[in-house]
Amino acid sequence: MECRKILRRREICGVRVGAILWILFLNLSLTNCVNSFGLTFLAAVF
Repeated sequence: MECRKILRRREICGVRVGAILWILFLNLSLTNCVNSFGLTFLAAVF
């Protein structure tokens, strides 16, 4: 049971870190030359 708890916790931490990295990556690509592409992509998604 202890191993399962540790794995679950590590999974949650990994998801959280991945989400933060993904948001940072999106922010960087939006502020770079892909600005217009990012805006059209966001418009298409929402």
